[in-house]
Amino acid sequence: GESPVLLTVYCSDGSHTIRNGVGQVTLSAMATKDGEDVTSQYPASAFSWTRDSGQPASDTTWNEQHKGIGPTVTIRSTEVTRQAFFDCILTL
Repeated sequence: GESPVLLTVYCSDGSHTIRNGVGQVTLSAMATKDGEDVTSQYPASAFSWTRDSGQPASDTTWNEQHKGIGPTVTIRSTEVTRQAFFDCILTL
């Protein structure tokens, strides 16, 4: 069969946290197939980001605003209240 595409999210600026309402984090998704970076083979519209902060209404709005925006997203302190989990979805 065909090899799977693996999507991995990296924090590109070294810091993984926003603390006390300060800071920002840039997340980048990399798609690999057979160990090779194939991210550029997909249009920006294929990459959507999701947030789970435990606030469903707010998360739904955030998720809608981050559909098809590309393999990189910057998370600002105003987008995280206590804690939040972010993920990237690649639509093949």
